[in-house]
Amino acid sequence: FMLFEIDRQNDETVLAKIQTEVQQSIQDVHTIVSDFDAMRAQLKNVLALINKQPHPLNPDDLQEGSAFLQWLFEDNFVFFGYREHRLISQDGEDQLQIVPGSSLGLLRKTDDKADASQLCRSFASLPPEARCLARNPELLVITRSGSESTVHRPGYMDYIGIKQFNEQGEVIGEHRFLGLYTSAAYTGDTRNIPILRRKVANVIKSTGSHENSHQARALADILETYPRDEMFQISEPELLETALGILQLQERQKTTLFIRRDPFGRFYSCLVFIPRDHFNTDVRKRISAILEQALRGESIKFSVKISESVLARVHFLIHIVPGTFTQHDSEKIQADIVAAIRPWRDYLHDALLGHFGEEEGNRLHHHYSEGFRSDYLETYTPEVAVHDIQ
Repeated sequence: FMLFEIDRQNDETVLAKIQTEVQQSIQDVHTIVSDFDAMRAQLKNVLALINKQPHPLNPDDLQEGSAFLQWLFEDNFVFFGYREHRLISQDGEDQLQIVPGSSLGLLRKTDDKADASQLCRSFASLPPEARCLARNPELLVITRSGSESTVHRPGYMDYIGIKQFNEQGEVIGEHRFLGLYTSAAYTGDTRNIPILRRKVANVIKSTGSHENSHQARALADILETYPRDEMFQISEPELLETALGILQLQERQKTTLFIRRDPFGRFYSCLVFIPRDHFNTDVRKRISAILEQALRGESIKFSVKISESVLARVHFLIHIVPGTFTQHDSEKIQADIVAAIRPWRDYLHDALLGHFGEEEGNRLHHHYSEGFRSDYLETYTPEVAVHDIQ
């Protein structure tokens, strides 16, 4: 038995919500555990079929994809749901259909006509370029689902899709698994994880760096500490561009933003690097508000990494209403973040330099910048402070 204690609560609506959510979570655990072995067996069946079915893949891609699925099977993935889909063309448009009786785990409890209809609407709401991805001749689709986990740990469930092909090498369906990676996926060496090991090797190779050079080692460290969920999902060209951007920061105390758009139109992934001395909860909230407004987010989650580096890294995941992507100006969003989180004393420094010149301005800033109380900073502008200093 487990006992949970919570703060005293008298609101009947809140109590009813707590009771419903606890009961739902327990039911989800029961559903997952009941089908867990069946879901693992299904992945084993898919692995056995991969080498037998026709496909247009080159041998290296097939081998790496199979190795990744075997790695998942070896207790590196917690299975929450499974379902098989057929990809068909109807009235000139692609549609996804649920294979009756194929659903397991959390997907089993929604295996009905209403869910099938919802699946068709969800697929149709994707932007055209996202729907086209369903026909791409690639073995795996690795991304996040649009549903949050109710068990194991909070966060959006991971989505592993394994495509099926006909004799002509055309995509005709998908095996879909939902769940969460285990802790080994986040703490293990990327060199030992299929898919990741090839991405890391290809990114470093693309830079032309000698494997023992300082740049290669710096890139390897960036990639090893890169948000692991992102590593699974990001394409190699996007990873290369972002890794080089991080490398160019060279420990400079400069606020920098990297934005990745989910190809299926469900979320934005944003990495923000901030001078560590400037980072706090208030700064994080201001950045969240800017990103949520600029990217029209429906919800936002974050994780923070603070190490010996002079920069703190915050990873924001901004979920949007599917199919509502809009054009965004990354440079403007970054400029808005810089302006919103820049310390008052930095603005004072600029004002002193502008008024007194570099030598005298630096001297006065060194002498006075820490001399103002917090209520002064909240009330007066740096220009007023220059007058008071004078």
